[in-house]
Order: sequence, then C-alpha cells, then structure tokens
Amino acid sequence: MVNSISRNYNQKQKHRCISVNYLKLLIFSLCFILISCSQNMKLDTADNRLVLSNVHFGIGNVRENRWELGITTKAKVTRDITVSINYIPISGSAIETINQKYPIDSFLVRVRKYVPGSGTSILGHTLFHFERQAYQNFLLFYLYNKIVVRISYDGAYPTFKNALFPCSRSGHNKSIAGTDVLKNTAPAIDKIVLFSAYGGAFDEGQFSKSGGMILPEFNTGISMVGEYYFDIAFYSTKDKTLYSDFIEAETKVVVSDEEILSYTGCENYDFPIDNSTNMYNLFKIYD
Repeated sequence: MVNSISRNYNQKQKHRCISVNYLKLLIFSLCFILISCSQNMKLDTADNRLVLSNVHFGIGNVRENRWELGITTKAKVTRDITVSINYIPISGSAIETINQKYPIDSFLVRVRKYVPGSGTSILGHTLFHFERQAYQNFLLFYLYNKIVVRISYDGAYPTFKNALFPCSRSGHNKSIAGTDVLKNTAPAIDKIVLFSAYGGAFDEGQFSKSGGMILPEFNTGISMVGEYYFDIAFYSTKDKTLYSDFIEAETKVVVSDEEILSYTGCENYDFPIDNSTNMYNLFKIYD
C-alpha cells in the first residue's frame, strides 16, 4: 500500500516536472520570437537616400569537423570548420521599400584569410538570398538569421567528394588545436548607405563553385592556420550588381596552431572511379 502511494506520488511529481519544463520551453521560445521580431535593421529614407542602421554581423558559432583516416592504424584529422555568422534581420517592409528603388535581394559574402608574413587572400564569395524559398540550399539557415559557410582543408575539399573515404587522396594528416572567436580591431560600422550600382557590375566568376551539397565551401589550402574575416555587401542577382560597400563582421575566427597526425594502411588504397562531375553539377551553388 505504501509502495503504491509512493509510486503514484513519484509519477505525479514526474508529470509535474515535465509540464513545468514544457512551460519553460514555451516561454523561452516566445521570448526568442519577440526579441527577433523587435530587433531589425532600421531603414532611413531621408534626403532621398536609403540608409540602413543597426547593421550587425558577428560570428555566432564555430565547429570543427573531424575525419577518421587510416586502415591499419587510424587518426582523426581535421576535415573542416563550419562558421555561422549571426545578423540582425531586415524586416519585410524594409525590403519592400528598398526594392521600390533598387532590386537588392541578397547578401554577398566574402571570405578572407590573413596569415602573418604572407598577407591576406580572398578565399571566395557566395550569395545568401533574402527570400527563404528562393534557394533551397539555404532554407535551413535563414530560419535562424544565420549565414553558414564551411572552410575545408585542401585534402578534404570538396568534402562530398573526398571525405567519404578512409584515406585521403593527397595524404592529408593535419589537426588544428582549436579555434578562437576574437573581436576585430577595426572600428565597427553599424550604418550603411545603399548606392545605385555601387562599384558597377560584379564578376560572378569570382563566386566559389562550392563542393558542398548544402553549405557553401571554401578551400583554405594545406594549412588552416590564420585569421578568417567575413565581409558582407548588399547585392542584386537581377542585374549582378553591388549596392553597398563590404561590411566587415565584428568578430573573426582565429586558428593558431595545427599538428601532424600519423595513420597507416592507405599506401595502396584503391579509390573508386571519380564520377563526381555529375554530382557537382547537381549541387554547385552558382555557375
């Protein structure tokens, strides 16, 4: 009898805890929605100019993705890092107002890498469209006001083609010691003026032909050590034109060190016939 009462009491307490947890989750979700809706880029149309304020881009999360290589003995090397860039969204009404004057419909994202002693190089560009349904590759990420890109070692790039095997075609064997997200030394810019045909037409040949099936992917080379900067500009896919200068994200990703790992058994590995061309054509982001 006592055990029965005790079990009933424990079950009631368990259900009560679950109900409280669901309530907390619901309250948190509602608060997140309200905050997201209340914080937008502000559009000023004074003096026949379009000026966006409260413009903020920053690194939200960096994840290292590993790749187990080797047959006889194995090692988990670094395959790539995925970087999410959070931003204050643009309201639908602001986009409509902008489109009455300019056909802006996208963010143009530029990825740069700085290595001390070697200078800065541009890893490439990619587009993120304002409209969620316009490019299915980006649907998941626009639901959360994020731009997500992948930066891969040369030995793994493109990952859908190379990272499926237990061996690396190029003998890739490096692992990073971690990543840091640091504030940029350059002063933050929270306003941007939209210009008509700013800088003229953009050469879309500079777009990275990503190997990623979902994420835009950039090749960092044989070493990932360096500082990674992310710049965003406003762009029109209709007339292939930039309508603003690039804005540098307020934070950067730093990879300070990497090490060489050893594995064995790949000396005579028989890679399948490379038929990735058709897959690439299916999943590339832009011509």
